[in-house]
Amino acid sequence: MVGLSGGGPTALACGAVLAGQVGAVATVGGVAPLVPRDPALPLDRLVIRAARLSEGAVRALFAGVMRSGRAHPDKALDRFAAMLAEPDARLLRENRAVREAFLDDLRHPSATAARAAAHDFWLFARGWDVDLADVSVPAHVWHGTADRNVPVAHAGVIAARCPAATVHTVDGGGHMLLGHLDEILASVTPHR
Repeated sequence: MVGLSGGGPTALACGAVLAGQVGAVATVGGVAPLVPRDPALPLDRLVIRAARLSEGAVRALFAGVMRSGRAHPDKALDRFAAMLAEPDARLLRENRAVREAFLDDLRHPSATAARAAAHDFWLFARGWDVDLADVSVPAHVWHGTADRNVPVAHAGVIAARCPAATVHTVDGGGHMLLGHLDEILASVTPHR
């Protein structure tokens, strides 16, 4: 099981709850627990602070983002890329397949995308239902040192709370780490 970004908590939960069915888990730029607050983490972003107060307000924010993306997908993707670390921005500019996949998502968002994104952020702003100490399968925590979306400090927090964790930092790597996909998949694949 591999979880990218906000999918990291789900992958880690599978390592605790579904240990008999999952042999290993990995996070890629994964979000660490924000509650209880670890001083190693940077200050929460505005969207996390807003999610603590109102899931509905964050849903409205994401609905606006979705409308803008649908109306002007190229412009929205370029604005998004400008906020990312250079490796991620370059990937979105230069890798045609990746760019087209993102543009397709912007042009054809799911009817529940804004609600789902808001709910994810609402969940990030609360204590997790799963204790990371209960992860009983190998947990590989992959994180780029230049990740602007989820800072690399999250990898350290996950590792400190999860004895099964092995941290793999990618020097100068961004958030998506698609150039390391083979290594990431190999870390969760049983060796024969």
